[in-house]
Amino acid sequence: MQAKFNPLQVIINPPGIQFGMPGDTIELYIVVINQGNQSAVIDLYFVFDEVFQNLTGWSSSPRESLALASGQNSDEVRFEFQIAANALPGTYDYTLVVDSPLHYPQDTPITFANQIKVLLKEQTAIRVNDPTFSIRPNTNPNKPLIFNPSEPLQVEVIVDNRSSLVDRFRLSCPDLDDDWFTINYPATGFEGPGLVSDVTALELNPATQGQILLKFHPPGILLREAIRRQSACIQKTLQT
Repeated sequence: MQAKFNPLQVIINPPGIQFGMPGDTIELYIVVINQGNQSAVIDLYFVFDEVFQNLTGWSSSPRESLALASGQNSDEVRFEFQIAANALPGTYDYTLVVDSPLHYPQDTPITFANQIKVLLKEQTAIRVNDPTFSIRPNTNPNKPLIFNPSEPLQVEVIVDNRSSLVDRFRLSCPDLDDDWFTINYPATGFEGPGLVSDVTALELNPATQGQILLKFHPPGILLREAIRRQSACIQKTLQT
């Protein structure tokens, strides 16, 4: 199936998650290319929640409007994110919106989900070739994950290998007992029958992204599941 042509091409620099520390200023650069057959006015703005508002101190979204002729590229549009000096470490979500309701109403708005990750002051700054990690669903001190004792909690660890080398990534939870969690790495496709469970790391080529699944299941959950299965087994035995 052929992808739908969009008259607006958007280049975001830097792409992906950005890193900073409390008090830092983060910059985001946007270039818009009008590939359509008409001139257009294009609006750029952000959508965010109260948690992100507290992080940046924004009372409303900064906005920029561009007037581009057909085939024209915009200059770089720069946005600044001032991280609050008292910001807590964590991952904060926001969305960039590119909209042209008057001239391309069928093709816009275009949304780009993005994140800012606030580091501890003691952490080393992230270099351009360092791997980066994020968790889905996202969490920070103001938006914690809610754990339901009646069922396991699953999170996805997103790994970006930004280096020029193949690398292997392993996940560990040293503060938890082994029976509190399960880690699943994606199959590589080279395992023999029944050997999928032997995958012990995430192998990534240069400039690629992968996912590791992490499931939390404290012993209370395991005990309740064992009791449930035992009860079901007893009931089945009595029925027969």
